[in-house]
Amino acid sequence: MNRLSHVDRATGEPIRRYEHPYPGSLIHVDVKKVGNIPDGGGWRFVGRSRGQKNRASTPDKPKNKWHGPRMGYAFVHTVIDDHSRVAYAATTRPP
Repeated sequence: MNRLSHVDRATGEPIRRYEHPYPGSLIHVDVKKVGNIPDGGGWRFVGRSRGQKNRASTPDKPKNKWHGPRMGYAFVHTVIDDHSRVAYAATTRPP
């Protein structure tokens, strides 16, 4: 029987951890799509009536088919190095 610190308590299986030998040998990349928030805050934070006013008064946004502003999306790119566990995140907006 293994020591309790070397075994997963729920299943009793040995814990297998891995680490690559040098930085950059394995990186994890993730891309998350998130919606933009109007100037002044969205409706979940300030309430529905104030949120609709904030959305309608957001300048420099193209209009959707109902003539309201199209808020759009932003993307968060995250990269984590497996050896050193260094993480980097950046946001981008589509043109």
